[in-house]
Amino acid sequence: MNHTENHEQLSDYWLVNRESNLNNLFDLVKLQNAVANFVKIISGRNIPVEFKVNNEKSTIDKIIISADLSNIDATVGLAIHETLSLIYTTKWITSKLITLVNDDYVSRYGTLSSSSLYPIKKRFIAEIENIYRLIEYWRLDDFAIRTSPGYKGYITESYRWFFNPDRTTKMFVAEMLALTNLGQLDKCTYNHLLYALFAQAAHSDCYKGICTVSLNDLEKKEQSTAIYKMYGQLKSLIDINAISRLKNAEDSLNLAIDVWETIQKARNDPSSKSGPEGGDTEKLAADVMKAAGMEMEKKSISVSHKEELKILYGDLSNKNQTYYDNRRIKVIVLNELNRDMIFSGRYTFFETEHIHPTENSVIEGIRLGNQLARKISFRNNERQTHFSRLQKGKIDKRLLHSVICGNNDIFYQEKEESFPAVNIHISIDGSHSMQGTCFLKSIKTAVAIAQAAFLIKNIHVTISFRYHLLSEGTRLPVVLIAYDSKRDKISKIKQLFPFLKASGPTPEGLCYSVITDWIEKEADENSEKYFVNFYDGLPGFVIDDRCCYEGQPAIEHIRNEILRMKRKGIHVLSYFIVSEKWNIGEIKSTFADCQYMYGNNAEMININALGELARSLNNLIAK
Repeated sequence: MNHTENHEQLSDYWLVNRESNLNNLFDLVKLQNAVANFVKIISGRNIPVEFKVNNEKSTIDKIIISADLSNIDATVGLAIHETLSLIYTTKWITSKLITLVNDDYVSRYGTLSSSSLYPIKKRFIAEIENIYRLIEYWRLDDFAIRTSPGYKGYITESYRWFFNPDRTTKMFVAEMLALTNLGQLDKCTYNHLLYALFAQAAHSDCYKGICTVSLNDLEKKEQSTAIYKMYGQLKSLIDINAISRLKNAEDSLNLAIDVWETIQKARNDPSSKSGPEGGDTEKLAADVMKAAGMEMEKKSISVSHKEELKILYGDLSNKNQTYYDNRRIKVIVLNELNRDMIFSGRYTFFETEHIHPTENSVIEGIRLGNQLARKISFRNNERQTHFSRLQKGKIDKRLLHSVICGNNDIFYQEKEESFPAVNIHISIDGSHSMQGTCFLKSIKTAVAIAQAAFLIKNIHVTISFRYHLLSEGTRLPVVLIAYDSKRDKISKIKQLFPFLKASGPTPEGLCYSVITDWIEKEADENSEKYFVNFYDGLPGFVIDDRCCYEGQPAIEHIRNEILRMKRKGIHVLSYFIVSEKWNIGEIKSTFADCQYMYGNNAEMININALGELARSLNNLIAK
């Protein structure tokens, strides 16, 4: 159907942007969350709401919505209607009609040959089902509006958008009047009458205001001929403004049967065709019945987009957040780096063209990791110690002869010793100031540690980057989990890390609360937990016009977050990377603040001698 009308929508109050190219995932997430709230209220259940992927359809366990942002109100209204239909509409309609429309039922409308009985039965059932679907649609919409009056705007807009009452009503009223003027009312078909009913439904109290085509000319003809008298009977029979008298799907089916029988008596020919053949009329009829059967086309998103939305959708909860300046700040956690994310164009922290410097750093990091693994390979060794002459344990046969001498210490035990598990979370500052050598050296060192851990037992490494995203004028801190050795192969580093780059401001401590929770979640029981931080200065992050993350307040916030880490048993190793462009005074002043934030074990590393970091970490792992 063609929808071109633009007007103010109810969703304008809670959705700022409408970018139909799907680039703004935050708008899609906001829409998804809003629709989920509507569905929960109308159903009283926590039914998941997801965007369409491939050929997905709504079920009782999941409502599928369109990713088209051109008419949000219609999307909300359709989700409400589908929810009610899945909950309150029974699925036995077809089987009941098969029982009803038997040979005796068909014979009421004329004598038919045995060969024509089956196709006639099939058509009768299809026609009754069509009427039932329309009546049930009206019943459920009326129920929703009566129980939740605030939903009326969404529901009526959905009806206008998917059924296009103006075009449908205009076409069928025009055809009815044309048949009258030509004196051919005997050619009026089932579909003509069905859509005359549809036309008057569009002017009902339930959908008032969405159809501008007048029914006056049609109403004037009502008493002039038999066909219009029948139309008047149908109008009274359905009584659309009293549709609330229908309490369930069975009531809708019984009414549909009465309506169909009234129409069938008027045409009084069981073998007559069900509607006009070919042209716009038949296509429009098919479109309307498709809408009544909840088979509207919905815009899809890719599987990778859906995975990203799952992440962002979860972040709408209170799960990933931090507190600063007496406000709650959402932290976006992207926990699955993949190629679709890199090439989507939605993120500023990926470089898809000039990747050779980063690629070389990754290759060099792998080489250094192999060397590091050889130096600490002793962690792969396990030692078994034999303790003898004990009072309990297993009997040492070599000491049995001493029992006659009164020796009771004839038992032994063996103890297997191995190194405890180590969980290292490496977090790299991805701000613009890290661009160049600082970022490349940090990646090389992080990759070296990950490669070494890959070759050594009981060392689990996670590598994250601290970035930012913009959402409706607000800058949000981002933690990108780029590598997790528990789930990722080392090949992921080789394939995807070359596309990373330094970009944007420095969220720093705004990410630490989420990282702390991540470390606790990922760490094994009784394992050693380490937070290894690469950064090149003090925080600087403008959240919005009213809040900036910088200066002494930000320094105090970072200090508190680090103290929280330490209280949870996480060892903190912080490496301040010094660039040549800084003067001695700046370095000393900044490093003093760094020691205040991260503690006395904060180290200052020159980017030209960053190999010292690998050696200090070697000592850590060995210990």
